[in-house]
Amino acid sequence: MEAKYVYWLRPSVRESQRMTYGHGMSFRTETCRGDPDHAKRQIRPSPLRLVFTGGVTTDFMWSQYSEAIATPRVAEAFREGGVTGCKFVPVELENTMGDEVASEFLELRVVGWGGNATASSGIRVIKECPHCQRQVFTGYTQPELIFDSSQWDGSDVFLIWPLPRYILVTSKVANILERNRFSGAEVESLSRLPKTVAGTLTPGHLGDWYEDRRVREIEAMQTKTK
Repeated sequence: MEAKYVYWLRPSVRESQRMTYGHGMSFRTETCRGDPDHAKRQIRPSPLRLVFTGGVTTDFMWSQYSEAIATPRVAEAFREGGVTGCKFVPVELENTMGDEVASEFLELRVVGWGGNATASSGIRVIKECPHCQRQVFTGYTQPELIFDSSQWDGSDVFLIWPLPRYILVTSKVANILERNRFSGAEVESLSRLPKTVAGTLTPGHLGDWYEDRRVREIEAMQTKTK
């Protein structure tokens, strides 16, 4: 598949509409044994627990850290359309007082793999911890070149490393969004990916974004493509 048929699922809600993490959403941190000044892992609890203030809702809602939250209508359209590379997981909601709120919202959790960003995109490793292999990358200079189809697992929804905060989708998903006129998200070309804020990328570990079994599968795929 050509990169021009890969899109970024961009949040199209105001920052004030994003939901913050609720009480108890503290990450489990594993520090590096060789360098205690940085974290080896930042493991997010599951399910996602968010503060819901009410008001207008959209088909796609978003957390403060760009986790995609969908309505059952979105999940049903994805299932009917045979979309691969994601699953929908129940989300827990609470109000501003910390009381539980009934919720039908679902987290769109990515399981698809789009490979590593190409060197031609400008992304490269500039630092790697010798103890835990935590890596720091440069940002991209040509985001439209991050996708390499030879590394892609064929999923309709996927991540490219080291850009796990950006949910990428194929034209199949783009067509479903357009056909159903879902609100709260838009598809953009890869060239429209925003510049990295700090100029560098620190994605952490694959296990911070995928379940352990999926990490082993991805690592096996990477070994085959080397």
